[in-house]
Amino acid sequence: MTETAEQAVQFVAMARKSFPALSSMRGSGGPAAAAVRSAAPMASHFLRRRGEDLLMKAVQVETEAGLANVREIAKVEGLDMVFFAPVELAASAPRGQEAGLLLALETAEAEVKRAKKLLGGMLVPGRSAEMMFAAGYDLVCTTSDVILVRAAAENIVREAKPPATGPKGGLVRFVTSGREAKFARNDETLVTRLKKSRQARALGALVRLGSAAAAELVAASGFEVVVLDHSRGAEDLLGAVALVHAASRAGAHSLMRVPALSQAHLRRALQVGVEGIILPGVESAEEAHALVELCLYPSRNLRDDSHAAEARLKNQPFRRMDFSFAPPLVEFYGQRVAEFSRRQGEALLIAAQVDSPEGAAHIREIVKVEGIDMIFVDAMRLSGADVERIETAAKKHHRLLGGLLVPGCHVEDMYRAGYKLVCAASDHGLLAEGAKACLKAERPVE
Repeated sequence: MTETAEQAVQFVAMARKSFPALSSMRGSGGPAAAAVRSAAPMASHFLRRRGEDLLMKAVQVETEAGLANVREIAKVEGLDMVFFAPVELAASAPRGQEAGLLLALETAEAEVKRAKKLLGGMLVPGRSAEMMFAAGYDLVCTTSDVILVRAAAENIVREAKPPATGPKGGLVRFVTSGREAKFARNDETLVTRLKKSRQARALGALVRLGSAAAAELVAASGFEVVVLDHSRGAEDLLGAVALVHAASRAGAHSLMRVPALSQAHLRRALQVGVEGIILPGVESAEEAHALVELCLYPSRNLRDDSHAAEARLKNQPFRRMDFSFAPPLVEFYGQRVAEFSRRQGEALLIAAQVDSPEGAAHIREIVKVEGIDMIFVDAMRLSGADVERIETAAKKHHRLLGGLLVPGCHVEDMYRAGYKLVCAASDHGLLAEGAKACLKAERPVE
C-alpha cells in the first residue's frame, strides 16, 4: 500500500539492500573469491548491479491518496512497475464516490506510461484482459488461487449433487454441514449469543504463544472465547488461521485484539475468520467510528443501512466485481459484496477497548458510536472511578461489557457487575501456573 513518493523511495532502497556485496556472499572467503577480487576489482559492484536488474521492484497503489500522488510515485528512480488494485481502491473511496475512481484510474495509468514505467494491476471491473493490455498494461492479474479452488470445488459438487428439483433430486438426501447449519442459525455467533439473553455470559482466555495446540487445549478446557492477542503477543496473521481453526474444533469462539487502528492489519485480520475485533487504546468517538468503518470493509455500510448499501452497490461501476477472494470472514467465501456485508454486520463483534483515563473521560461519546457492540475494559491503568464511569455509560446505551479480569476480583463479581465477557487467563499464564503447580507437587520438601 504505497501512498507517497517517499514510501516508494524507501522501498527501492530496501530492495537494493537485499543484494549484498561479494564479500558477504556464501563462499566469499575461499580462494576462488579472492582470485575474482584480485583479478576484477569491480566484480562485486557488477554482481550487485546485476542482481538489481534481475529484481523487478513494483509498488501497489490501492488508496485514493496513492492515486492522487501517482505522478510523483512513478518518477522514483529505480522503480520498475506501478501496480493498481481496483478492489482496494473502491473500498477506500468515500460513500457514493466510487464512480469517479474509474476516471481517476485512467488518468493514473497515463501518468505511469508517461514516466516510462511498467503498468500492472488486477482486472478492472468492466474491462477484459485484452482491453487492459490494449490500454498499455504489461501485467494483468485476472484471478486468485482462492477463486480457482472455489470454482473447481463448486464444479465437483455440482456434478456430484443433482438438483433438488431434477429427476434424481429425491433419490439422495445430503446432510447439512456444520458450517452451513451454524450460519443458517444467526444466533450461533458470539455477538448474537451475548445479545439475545440477559443471562448469557462467556469466559475468555488470551492466546499469546502462537500455538494451535495450546489454543485448542484452552478451548477444550471450557473457555468459550479465545482471544488472539496481537497487541502484545508474537503472533502473525498467517499463524492465526491455525489458531482460529483449532479453537473452532474445540467449540470456542475466536476474537482478535489488534495492535493498532491500521487498515492493512484490520483488513487482513478479518480475512482470518475471527468472529470479532478488539481495538485497544480507544480514546475518542472518532477512533471508534473509524474502527467500525474499517471492520465493515469493503462495503462500509453500518448495520442499520444495509438496504441503502445494496442499492448503492447496484449503481456503482464496481458492481460486477467479485470481492469473494477477500471476504471479511472465511465462512463467506463466494458471497457477493452486499450479501456477506449484511451477514458480517450481524455476525461480527466490534469492541472498543478503553484502557486509559483519556478514554474513560470520553466514554459517553464512544458508546454512542453506531456499530460498536462492546466496551472492553482493561483496568490496569484506570482508577475505580474511571471503571465505574465506563460501566455506567455502557449499560445506559445498551452496549455489551467485556474486559480483562480485574486483579483482586473474581469472575463471578464481574458477571454480577454486568460483564458479558471476562478474559480470566492467558495461555502463557496457564502454562506458567501449571509448571509451578507441577514443581510444587513433585519437588521434595527440603
